Amino acid sequence: MTVTLPELASDPRVRAPEPVSVQATFVLLYAETMLGRSNDETVIVAGLEAADQDGAPDDRIRRIEQTERRLLGDRYRQAQRVARRLVGRLPLGELIDGDVVADVYRVTHVSGAAAWEVWLTSPEQPLRVQRWIDRLSLTLDDSLASWLWRALNRSNGDTHDRPLDAPELYLPLSILRVPGRDLPALLTETGADLVRLLHLDASREPFKPSFVAHELAQDFCLRESGLSLLSPRGALDLHCGLAYEEQAALPLLISLELLALERAALRRFNERLTGERTKRLDELLQLKRDVADGLEEYNGSLAIGNAFSAQSMSLGQSLLGIDDLHRSVITRLDMVTFGITTRLERQSSQSSLWLAILFGAIGIGFLVASISSWYYADASALGVVLAWTFATTIATAVLIAVLLRVVTRE
Repeated sequence: MTVTLPELASDPRVRAPEPVSVQATFVLLYAETMLGRSNDETVIVAGLEAADQDGAPDDRIRRIEQTERRLLGDRYRQAQRVARRLVGRLPLGELIDGDVVADVYRVTHVSGAAAWEVWLTSPEQPLRVQRWIDRLSLTLDDSLASWLWRALNRSNGDTHDRPLDAPELYLPLSILRVPGRDLPALLTETGADLVRLLHLDASREPFKPSFVAHELAQDFCLRESGLSLLSPRGALDLHCGLAYEEQAALPLLISLELLALERAALRRFNERLTGERTKRLDELLQLKRDVADGLEEYNGSLAIGNAFSAQSMSLGQSLLGIDDLHRSVITRLDMVTFGITTRLERQSSQSSLWLAILFGAIGIGFLVASISSWYYADASALGVVLAWTFATTIATAVLIAVLLRVVTRE
């Protein structure tokens, strides 16, 4: 529950709380289905400063992959289902004050889904939630998040004067470090503001205390001085008592990456499965294999996350609509499977039909040939025997074909 300053100032014996100073980093995830793009490696962002020119691996990517290995195991890392690369650095210019840089990464999934990952690291500053909300909200055209989304889509010289589609999923992660403060006292003082940041709520009207308490109670961080929250509009990783370091936030970030990519992959498959029953049988079989492989995170890795990630993944599946998308994909996949089965049965029936015609006609032909050979015992009548055999075989084949088609139609 938030304590207001006027109540404290009315009693001279009570000292007003010191301003909360935080070390803040924001990670903005923009997920895309990548439908219509043939090669993600060709994506080039205009205006990006070159990074990693000497070819050395990026330290941040290395730390993320090490954490991913601890969370999901060596087998998942060896499968190379998710790839990350440092794209470069976007100069923010006059858009934001202070020494803030935007490091841009590209995260891709084997299904074809991808995400932009933008790291905004800023110096220590006061806790100014409203200012952060204004910058992180993608619904505001003049926000930093909107400017970054437009900048990331200015690729290969395209100025994107046309209206730009929203990303499949936009999810900002706020990483806050408040050294030297007690977590319960901090939540009493700033809990309502943190919940507003979690939901990117731009309204000046405060939330009800009961809602704030409910949201704070959803904390899934295992550390005594930590707070980890997730909502459909954002995520929060707060730690008190320790100076800024990225490592503590990486398990949550990896969970968000997987959730964002899996949602984009499911959306991609949902669109691909729509109307696909008109394709060739081999294309349908390949599509079914692609979907089965793309759902590995949902069916496997998301289910085996350890204690540091299992709760966030389970909560994210529900909050981000991944469970509903998965059910929709499975329903459409069942329809495609039914179509494959129906086509295979039809092909099998057609094969049986032609085999029945072939063997039936040949059998009748041999029978007629035997009777004709006996009836026309003279060797000079061999031509007549062959004519009877040929004519009877053709007539029998036509008659069997007609009868079988009539039966199969009924």
